[in-house]
Amino acid sequence: MDPSSAGAGGNSLASSSCGDAQKRRVCYFYDPEVGNYYYGQGHPMKPHRVRMTHALLAHYGLLAPAKMEVLRPLPARGIDLCRFHSDDYVAFLRAVTPETQLGQVRALRRFNIGPDCPVFDGLYAYCQTYAGASVGAAVKLNHGTHDIAINWSGGLHHAKKSEASGFCYVNDIVLAILELLKLHERVLYVDIDIHHGDGVEEAFYTTNRVMTVSFHKFGDYFPGTGDIRDIGYSEGKYYCLNVPLDDGIDDDSYQSIFKPIIGKVMEMYRPGAVVLQCGADSLSGDRLGCFNLSGKGHAECVKFMRSFNVPLLLLGGGGYTIRNVARCWCYETGVALGEELPEKLPYNEYYEYFGPEYSLYVAASNMENRNTNKQLEEIKCNILDNLSKLEHAPSVQFEERIPETKLPEPDEDQEDPDERHDPDSDMVLDDNKPTGHSARSLIHNIGVKREITKTETKDQHGKRLTTEHKGPEPMAEDLGSSKQAPDVFDIAIDVVSALDYLHQHRPLPIIHCDLKPSNIFLDSAMVAHVGDFGLARVLHQDHSDMLEKSSGWATMRGMDMLLQMALPDNVIDIADQHLLSENNDGEEKNSDGKRTRDTRIACITSILQIGVSCSKESPADRMHTGDALKELQRTKDKFSVSLH
Repeated sequence: MDPSSAGAGGNSLASSSCGDAQKRRVCYFYDPEVGNYYYGQGHPMKPHRVRMTHALLAHYGLLAPAKMEVLRPLPARGIDLCRFHSDDYVAFLRAVTPETQLGQVRALRRFNIGPDCPVFDGLYAYCQTYAGASVGAAVKLNHGTHDIAINWSGGLHHAKKSEASGFCYVNDIVLAILELLKLHERVLYVDIDIHHGDGVEEAFYTTNRVMTVSFHKFGDYFPGTGDIRDIGYSEGKYYCLNVPLDDGIDDDSYQSIFKPIIGKVMEMYRPGAVVLQCGADSLSGDRLGCFNLSGKGHAECVKFMRSFNVPLLLLGGGGYTIRNVARCWCYETGVALGEELPEKLPYNEYYEYFGPEYSLYVAASNMENRNTNKQLEEIKCNILDNLSKLEHAPSVQFEERIPETKLPEPDEDQEDPDERHDPDSDMVLDDNKPTGHSARSLIHNIGVKREITKTETKDQHGKRLTTEHKGPEPMAEDLGSSKQAPDVFDIAIDVVSALDYLHQHRPLPIIHCDLKPSNIFLDSAMVAHVGDFGLARVLHQDHSDMLEKSSGWATMRGMDMLLQMALPDNVIDIADQHLLSENNDGEEKNSDGKRTRDTRIACITSILQIGVSCSKESPADRMHTGDALKELQRTKDKFSVSLH
């Protein structure tokens, strides 16, 4: 069946009135080509499992238009992938082939391409396919036309900003979450793969707009991360939850910890949307796994998440005994639809894969459960204690808006604009609408902040005592002499120090922001990942020549953010206002207005160049923190100004 020919499901009730036993509006993304991609002989990752899942769905009758809408995804474009991944990494994936890889040894090592993540025919097209499906599914949820969206080819949670990892090349989950953040203030990510969801956790480690919860095998096991003590950093502290488990965990033990934790998370966090990564390597008998979950036990997690009646994105993930993977995801599709499927498998083109029992249900084995009740109780209490430290439903200043995808503009790269959007459309603002207020308001809540701001003090127990802010932070032009914006040099010193700390302790990913000529605009994709120190490039396009693109675009971190905070409007206009002369009366040094453009922005340029030098990925190329601070002071003395 050609998935593009299927219509929209029509028997589901509106999400606002759905009970747990009632139907949901479900859409399902599938590309018939996805099963053709082949990692290589002996490799455990087999995209063919998605084709097997699709065959089961077809023969169970779940692809009928009355059941759910079936869509063929549009491939993600390079610009889509670069919303999270670095330009050079995406360019490498696009260009490399099995024939050309031998001449790119350094690049292969740099991007972690090797036995686990090999180069194979159609690698880039494969990444485009599964990432496009996940982003397209998120778009459908944002439009409100569906309650649940499914992409079993996605869920590749190990991929990092600039490298492949654990059979994953592009992190479609991060891209989908960024899409959801365009509409929702908070997104919850839950991972039931046996492996820790390290790539997604790392991407959102410093923000409270995404909470990540991972249930995984911990110990001498790939990827080696996911300690219960890893709880997030800065604004993201306590918004990262890790549930480390041991071999042989069964259905009862798993649900005894999954449901209390997720129930409390939903109560405290109140997400606008949920992404559930349904890695099937946590099933009993998996080729690479060591858990003992049955198919029904695994699907109970899906059923539980569905019961909250929050927009839900279901993704695939791991799973290396493919006969079990296909049965698991087929059964979970039925759970999403509220359909009880017969245990006996219908005859299909892969029928012999499922012998000798030919049952839909994946059974547990008699392996030992090394997770004692005492251990699980301690883990649960630890996690619930961390959750108790959260405020209910953290708020960000957020203007809910209908995404531009609701009324899509014609796009040369998309044949059906209703299925996907122009990912750049959200970065264009009406020229007549001031941008300063919304950007400033967002930064005021989740932008560049010190660990304890000037409006905060600590009591004797070290707890924060925060003075109440009434109303939005004034725009720069509204700041009188009694209240001034932060001194840009002070912020620069903080950011340089922060960069030094981050380089030493936890290198973090960078999310980029494309810009339009008429605006300095804080894109929601970037807002998703700003913590104490912004990790995005926010500069007016007119001044992009101030930076070396090879380094500035790929490695600029907090220095750009400090300018967005200190200079919320057009950079040149602000520079005109505040690059004052040494005169006490604050008049322009040259009354005839001959101060040149280069002079007006030279100070800003100098600060940015220092920021670029401090942000280099390579320690050998990076400016030492002490030297950077001296350069900042020299720059301040040279211009004898204080930029506000």
